[in-house]
Amino acid sequence: YSSAMIRKAKKNIKRENITNITFVNGDISELYNFTNKFDAVITQRCLINLPVFEEQIKAIEIIRRALKRGGYFIMLEATRDGLDGLNRLRTGLSLDSLKMPWHNNYFDIGAVEGVLKRNFLVFKKQDFAIYYLYTRVLNQVLGLEVNSKLSKNIDIAAAKIQRQFGETFLGIGAQTLFFLRRK
Repeated sequence: YSSAMIRKAKKNIKRENITNITFVNGDISELYNFTNKFDAVITQRCLINLPVFEEQIKAIEIIRRALKRGGYFIMLEATRDGLDGLNRLRTGLSLDSLKMPWHNNYFDIGAVEGVLKRNFLVFKKQDFAIYYLYTRVLNQVLGLEVNSKLSKNIDIAAAKIQRQFGETFLGIGAQTLFFLRRK
């Protein structure tokens, strides 16, 4: 998954003729060997795979140390709070609740914000409520098959609408984006 993300990012910077960016795909534990090395670190559904909150905190602290002072940490991870908000909406419409995958440990938003605020300046927090509303609620209310053409079209439209609305935080949907800067 992350290898594909890195390949796409490299392709995008080549297309845009950007030459001052290097993408590295690695194991979070390998960052322990770096201090003040990176201008930016991005995690996407990475930290939620660590089994306990204490290991997640340790990983966040390792990322902080690996960043240069003033470096950016872009953290896109899932939260229990967002999943709970989505499930309240779904069950209110007589839809089944969605479950956290067995191999994930979603963040409690209050707990992770405490850790982040100690280590970083928080510039932005965004959920993807509009996208989740369309793709995890509307599709099911309409009875659409997941891979149907209409479902896929709604998915594409939802992503476009979410981009137009931009910064929202309604607490609906598991994914939360934190845009942070090392203190």
